[in-house]
Amino acid sequence: MVNNYLGFPDGIGGAELLELGRRQVERFGVDVRADRVHAAASEGDGFSIDVAGERVTCRYLVLASNKRTDLATALGLVLGGFGNKFVTVDSAGLTAVPDCYAVGRITGLPSQAAISAGDGARVAIGIVQRIRGGYYVDHDV
Repeated sequence: MVNNYLGFPDGIGGAELLELGRRQVERFGVDVRADRVHAAASEGDGFSIDVAGERVTCRYLVLASNKRTDLATALGLVLGGFGNKFVTVDSAGLTAVPDCYAVGRITGLPSQAAISAGDGARVAIGIVQRIRGGYYVDHDV
């Protein structure tokens, strides 16, 4: 149960919140997968991701893991902080690997349930601004 989440004054179950989020991003053409990522590597001007027996490529990579650090170390990121579990990011969420960002717990920074309205949103807007080459405001008109 997630309590004190904007828009749900009586709280909302985690599974229901994830389902609502999945439906919302699919409206915008996002391909949502529940598969485990087996490997990630820098490749050319982006990354290759091995998932569910398939190789997928992307321009930008966002690490948003709670405890899993193998993908970060495979990319060459050095872990630090308490228990050597965290990657270092700059103020835009960028790691030491070009075009690889990190959000949430893997950064060791304070986190909250509303990642999309906080740390993750900050990083997403930064990526959109890089793609567009300028200022971007994330809201409907």
